[in-house]
Amino acid sequence: MILDGRVATATKDKTNLSVFSRLAKLTRQCLESRDTVLVNVTSVYEDLAENRAKEEPGDPELSQIPAPKPPFRQMWLEVVQDSRHVGVLVSRAEITSRDDLDAVLETLPRWPAEYAEEIQARMPASIVYGVMWQDWQGAAELRGELAYHLDAEGYYQRSAFWPFVEPGYEDQETDDVPWRQIMVTLYTGTVTTLHAFARMNCHNVTLVPMAAGAPRLKKGKRHPPFSVWHEIAVTGLPQLRREQGGGLPDGEKRELRFHKVRGHYADYTKGKGLFGRLKVRIWIEEHAAGRSELGTVAGSYRIE
Repeated sequence: MILDGRVATATKDKTNLSVFSRLAKLTRQCLESRDTVLVNVTSVYEDLAENRAKEEPGDPELSQIPAPKPPFRQMWLEVVQDSRHVGVLVSRAEITSRDDLDAVLETLPRWPAEYAEEIQARMPASIVYGVMWQDWQGAAELRGELAYHLDAEGYYQRSAFWPFVEPGYEDQETDDVPWRQIMVTLYTGTVTTLHAFARMNCHNVTLVPMAAGAPRLKKGKRHPPFSVWHEIAVTGLPQLRREQGGGLPDGEKRELRFHKVRGHYADYTKGKGLFGRLKVRIWIEEHAAGRSELGTVAGSYRIE
């Protein structure tokens, strides 16, 4: 849609129209570039949705998502949600001096003043900025912008996101459904974006070209060449154990009752490390473990 020029906005404000035109042009240029890595992160979104469906206590604290640093400076993340596409153009800026920071802030005039002030005070090592679009009635509609900053080790510090609406609209007390939908889309997109990058940075996760299921261009459409679509591929823990020639991560052998293990991050960057020697972070997908003949552990969750 964006490559075809099918972009849309409901705004009539001249300032907003100028911002919309600038972001639409930027997004199209980046999608036409081979330097932009395209990734389908629907699997991450669905995994997060499944956890919410299990009545776990709320959305995760963003600060608990480990090292969500984009592995490439320019990326397009796309989610297919109920046959509707949501995409985020993400760029990463490395900050090595005050001049670098000032240059980044000058390019993003819509940043909330308090967020910009906090960034200046903290002097982060990296700033991640995103522009979010959503498939809406046959066009890509601008939903808003998001940003977060990281310390020197790539760990999350703080984020901000702001919707693309008419000036002053966000200050009104309203029950307007589209307004709430935009805010939910922005927050969900921010959470999915951070989780996607955190998983990409895990030792057992790689980006591989998609064999099938990637968005396709219509026949007859002429577009400049761009990056191939990728998806997240995870090496399972049993395979990882075989590759490393190890048993359980702590070296012990024990038998457990049959149980379900939720998807989670396992951080071995501190302490003795994985298998007593590997300083890595891995993503362990949801799986069943243990022996059924020893009994079954029934898990339950309670909202507090």
